[in-house]
Amino acid sequence: MIKNKKGFTLIELLVVIAIIGILSSVVLASLNSARSKGEVAKTKAQLSQIRTQGELYYDDQTTGTYAGVCDELGFDATTPANSDLLFAGLSDPHCSDDDASYAADAITTGTDTWCIDSTGYTADGSVSTGTGPYTCT
Repeated sequence: MIKNKKGFTLIELLVVIAIIGILSSVVLASLNSARSKGEVAKTKAQLSQIRTQGELYYDDQTTGTYAGVCDELGFDATTPANSDLLFAGLSDPHCSDDDASYAADAITTGTDTWCIDSTGYTADGSVSTGTGPYTCT
């Protein structure tokens, strides 16, 4: 007489659970990497919009000046975290302007920064120190 056993043994169940655990850890690791890359892309896109708006601001000025572009775009130097408009959500943003130039930067990941300026420069870097002309270094 042959007995029909239905179901799985304990070993089979443990093997399946282990495989599921390994696969889920691989997926979660990939997800964190994609999330950090997305944050970097968001920062770069936001700074690119700031550059576009800065040029529109310059074109709107009858005197052709960048003076005040940071304030006009919503950068609050006293409390940058509370900036509204284009600087909202950026990590540690900086913006400097004078009549002839402007530059803005923000942290992308860790200590890496992304910078844009009125010369059209866009790359890793930060706003130059001192007084204008403001550029990325």
